[in-house]
Amino acid sequence: MRAGFSQVEITPPRDVDLFGYDFRQERLAPGNDGIHDPLFARALAIAGDQAVDGGVAGGGVILLSLDLLLISVPFARRLRAEIARRLGLSSERVVVACTHTHSGPNLDEPELVADLALALPHTAARITAAGKDGTGQRYAASVVAQAIEAAERAWGSLAPVTAAAASAAVGLAYDRRVVSADGVRYCWNPHETPELAPRPAADPALTVLSLRRAHGGAPIVVLNHGAHPVVLGKTSRVVSADWPGAALRHLDTHLGGAQGIFVLGACGDTHPWIATQVDPAGIEPVGAAAGSLAACLAHAARPGQAQDLRAVGRTIHLSEIELDVAAWRIGPAVLVAAPVELFSALGADLRRRCRRPLLLATNANGWTGYWPTRQSFAEGIYEIDFAKAIGRKPGDGEALVDALAALIAEIDG
Repeated sequence: MRAGFSQVEITPPRDVDLFGYDFRQERLAPGNDGIHDPLFARALAIAGDQAVDGGVAGGGVILLSLDLLLISVPFARRLRAEIARRLGLSSERVVVACTHTHSGPNLDEPELVADLALALPHTAARITAAGKDGTGQRYAASVVAQAIEAAERAWGSLAPVTAAAASAAVGLAYDRRVVSADGVRYCWNPHETPELAPRPAADPALTVLSLRRAHGGAPIVVLNHGAHPVVLGKTSRVVSADWPGAALRHLDTHLGGAQGIFVLGACGDTHPWIATQVDPAGIEPVGAAAGSLAACLAHAARPGQAQDLRAVGRTIHLSEIELDVAAWRIGPAVLVAAPVELFSALGADLRRRCRRPLLLATNANGWTGYWPTRQSFAEGIYEIDFAKAIGRKPGDGEALVDALAALIAEIDG
C-alpha cells in the first residue's frame, strides 16, 4: 500500500455564522467572536495494487475530513465527483466526512436548509434569512476549493506504508437520554442535571489506523470515536474544532509530528463528559483523553498479515432515502462510512459483527439526520421526533446496520 496526507486550513472569517444549536440562530447576533482553534480540511489518500471496487482492480481511495457540522448529500456528491474527476477515480472511492463540531461555520447550503426545515422550520427560516447576503455561500465556495486542494496534495504525496490497527475502550461519552418510569429526560450537561446520573455510552471503543511510512518518521493516524463534539455549548461564539481538534493536537504531540485525521463514530445519543458549557478550556481534558489513548494504540498496534486495499461504495435505499455508503478494508482494519447520525448501540452492534478493528465514519457523504434504535423509537422525544419528521421508521437503524455488515462481508470475504 501507499498513502499520503495533507491538510489545508478552512477557518472562517468573523462575519460567518456558527452552526450547531437552535439557540444561536434564534437568539444570538450574526457572525462569530473569533478563533479559539483553527479548522481544517484533512485528506488521506490510499492506493494499493490489490484495490478492488465492485470487482474492478486498480485505483485508490480518498478520505476527506472537514471541521464542519454538516453538509447535505447533494453538496457531498458534488464535492466527491469533482475530487474524483481531478484524480481519475470513481466518486464511490471518495468519502467526505464532517467532524460534526458544533462550533464550526454555517455554509448557508440551500439543500441542507431544506432538510432542516422538515424538522426545525423556525431554525431553517432564520438560517435562510441570515444567509441572504451570500456570506456563507462565498465561504462555502472557499471550503470546496481548499478541500479539493487538500485531496490533490494527499494524492500527490503517496508513499509506501505498512498498516497497523488497534481498538480499546475509552469511555469518553455518556448516553444523554436518561430513561426512567416517567419517560425520557435529557442530560445535556452532567453539571446542570446531576440527579440524572447518565449511563456510559453503549459503544466506548476508540479505534486507530496507523499508516507507517517505509522510510520512517511519524505515521499517518486515523482516529475514530463516537462522542458528540459539543464540549462548547449554545452560548459559545468562538470558532473551534471542539474535542476532536484537541485530540489530534495531543496525538501529534505524543507521536512527534503524526499526521492525524478524525472520523466521528456513532454518537447520535451521546455527549462527552464535559459538555455544552462555555469555557473553551473544557476541550483540552476530553481531547487529551482521546489523543493520548490514540497515541498509545498507535504505538501498540501491530501490522496484520493483509497489507492490501479493498474498497466498495454504492447507493442503498432505506425508507425511500438514498444513502451513499462505503466500506474499505485497509490492511488489518475496516472503515465504513454512511451519511447518518447513528445511535451508539447500533454502532456497538456493527462493531460486534466485524472481525477486524472498525473505523465507523458517520456524518460521511452528507447527512440524513438521526438513525435511532427500535427501542428508542418507542421511548420518543427529540431525536425520535426529528427522525420521524425526515422519514425514519422503527427498525430503520437496525436495517442500516445489516446493510453495512453485508458491505463489510463483501470486502472481507
